[in-house]
Amino acid sequence: MNKDKTFEIRIDSLAVGGDGIGRVNGKAVFVAGAFPGDTVLARTRLEKKRFIKAEVSTLINRSDIRREPLCPHASECAGCPWIFIDYNAQLEWKQRLVSDTLSRIGKIDAKVSTVVPSEQTEGYRSRVRLKVEPDGSAIGYVGKRSSTIVPIESCRVASVRVNRIMAELREFFSNAPDRAKAVGEIIIETGSDDNDGRIVFRLKKSWPKETLALCMEKMDSAVGVVSIIEDRIKSVGQTNITMETAEGVKITSGPETFTQANLSLNKVLTGMVVSRAELSEGDTCLDLFCGIGNYTFALSRTGVVVTGVDSSFRNIEDAKRNMAGHTNVNFIQDDFVDAAFGLEDAGRTFDCLVVNPPRKGLEKFAGKIAPLAKRRIVYVSCDPATFARDAQIICSAGFDLDSVEPIDMFPQTPHIELVATFTKR
Repeated sequence: MNKDKTFEIRIDSLAVGGDGIGRVNGKAVFVAGAFPGDTVLARTRLEKKRFIKAEVSTLINRSDIRREPLCPHASECAGCPWIFIDYNAQLEWKQRLVSDTLSRIGKIDAKVSTVVPSEQTEGYRSRVRLKVEPDGSAIGYVGKRSSTIVPIESCRVASVRVNRIMAELREFFSNAPDRAKAVGEIIIETGSDDNDGRIVFRLKKSWPKETLALCMEKMDSAVGVVSIIEDRIKSVGQTNITMETAEGVKITSGPETFTQANLSLNKVLTGMVVSRAELSEGDTCLDLFCGIGNYTFALSRTGVVVTGVDSSFRNIEDAKRNMAGHTNVNFIQDDFVDAAFGLEDAGRTFDCLVVNPPRKGLEKFAGKIAPLAKRRIVYVSCDPATFARDAQIICSAGFDLDSVEPIDMFPQTPHIELVATFTKR
C-alpha cells in the first residue's frame, strides 16, 4: 500500500497511544483520529510488514461514542486527541486498555478496577507547555503531526489562572520579535495556593538582562518568571509553587522539578498510595523516584519512616527544603539502581517499596529491586505497557499482583496513570 493511498476501514478498538485500530487483509491498521464504531476513509502514512499507520481522510459513519469537541482548536491541536469522545467512553476504554495490556504483555489475568475519574474534565491542568512564533504574533501548542504552532486564545483543559497568564504573555510578545525568536519553549505552572503562578522560558539564546524584569512587570497573574539557557537559571519574583498532597501536606517546588499537572487528583493519587502501602507508625518505606517528595511526605505524616531516592539533584534539593516538621524522612540523591544495590549490599530491607518510574519503567531491574520489599510494593505507572512488562517480572520474583487501579489524571487524552499493589507470597 503506497503512502497517501486511501482505503475504507471500520475501527474496532483503541491502542494504548490513542489511535483507532482496524484491520485490512489481516494487517493491523492504526488510524489517528478514529474511534471504535467509526467507519472512515483512511490515508496511509506509513506501512510496515506487520502494521500500517494512517489518518482519517473522511469520516463515513460516526461512532455512537463521538461527540462534538469541546474546543474550537480540536481539529488542529495535538493536545487532546480524545476530546472527540464522551467522557464515560474515555474511562471505559482506559480501563479496558490497562486490562488488555496486562494480559497481552504481562501474561497476567488481573482484575482492573474502574477508572477513578477526574473531578474536573476541563480546566484541570496546572501546567502547560507552549511555543511562540518567532515574530511574537502567536502563542500556542504544536499542531497535529507537524511543527506548526496552533494559536490558542483559551485552552479548555488549562486552569483559569494558566489561561490568564497565557493572555498576558500574548501581550508581552506581541510585535516583539527580538524577545520571541530567542524562546524555545514556555512553561506556565500554577500551584494549590491562589497566589502561585510561575513562567519558565527555555531560551535558545540569551535575552538582554532587563527583559526578564520587564516580563515580571507586565504580569498580573504570575508572581515569578524564570529563564533557562543550558544550565544557567535566572529568576525574578517568587518562583516557588506549592502543591497539596494527602494527609494535609503542602510541599513547594522550584523550576526544573517535576510536579503533577492535575492538582486536585494528585491529592487523591497520593492518598491511594498511602492507603495501599498499609503501613503503621514505625514501619519503613523506600520511595524510589521520589521527586520532591510527593508520596514521601504524605507517608511520613502517618508516622512511617521513609527513605526517598531520586537521581535529580534539583528534585532532592527541593525535597530537603520541604523537610521541616518531618523528622522521619531521609533523602538520597542517586541513580535508583545504584541506590537500591547499595541498600541491598548494606542488608537493608523495607516493609514497603513505593516506585514511580518514568515512562520507560523499571526495565530489567524490576526483579533486582523487589527483594528490598518485605511485604508490599506499590507501583505508580504512567505507561500500561512498561508496567505490564515489569509486573510480570515482579510476580516472578515472589509477589502477587493484588490490585490495579487506573486514575484519570489527564481527561480528553489517552494518557493513563495507575496504582498497582503487589504483596509478597
